Amino acid sequence: MMLVFSLPIIFAVIAMFCFGVEGLKWMALAAGFAFVGMISFVQALKIGQASIVVPVRNLALGVTVILAIVFLGEELTLIKVIGITLAVISLVMLSM
Repeated sequence: MMLVFSLPIIFAVIAMFCFGVEGLKWMALAAGFAFVGMISFVQALKIGQASIVVPVRNLALGVTVILAIVFLGEELTLIKVIGITLAVISLVMLSM
């Protein structure tokens, strides 16, 4: 049981040696966002229907693609446009 509680400390020390203090800061920020995201997802499942909440949660992939195009300069291909469009259409259809 003690090993489970010590794992975050072990990962933090390894991350600090591998990525430095700056990398550790980014890891902590990412972990915070992941924690808030999971809590929000559980709350949404408590108050909403899973048939609506889960597809909305799964649109995170589409948001990631859009952010990669805007901030990382990824190429916007026809396949990506079709995929994002189909994801939005499926979300609308599932929420009816």
